[in-house]
Amino acid sequence: MMLTPHSDLKERLEIEVESLISTAIDATMAPVSQQGLPTRTPLLDHRLRAAIAYMREHMAEPISVEDVAGKVGLSRAHFFSLFRDQLNTKPQVFWSAVRVEEVVRRLVLREEPLTSVALELGFSSPGNFSRFFKEHMGVSPSQFRRVASGGDSHPITGVS
Repeated sequence: MMLTPHSDLKERLEIEVESLISTAIDATMAPVSQQGLPTRTPLLDHRLRAAIAYMREHMAEPISVEDVAGKVGLSRAHFFSLFRDQLNTKPQVFWSAVRVEEVVRRLVLREEPLTSVALELGFSSPGNFSRFFKEHMGVSPSQFRRVASGGDSHPITGVS
């Protein structure tokens, strides 16, 4: 759809991308609710919860996954096993998602310059930050902010 020259498909793509961005913003901003969950939902291992809390608290620091595992008393292998078994992902993927979630929150709620966001979240340069964000969200941070704030330019087409 993105590469086709037909305007009706581009309009549909624009609607879909804006819907996706809105959904991502809503999911990031929504309070965590326990309503609607089954009463017997298994809890995460306490070490995994501690690791996730540590990741969130130290997301801007250049800490290795091995360091996080050590902080919660796990070997690297056991740490990876817990992530795989309980969250169906790898620790690095989860940590990237935590960072993306924080970037989205800051882009929507704050008016701070993108360079400040990049440096505060531990990126070595604004370029690395932009590449990371675009790789995970499909648009640049400035394009995302423009659409999220109701700006007049679409992130993919640039059309008003």
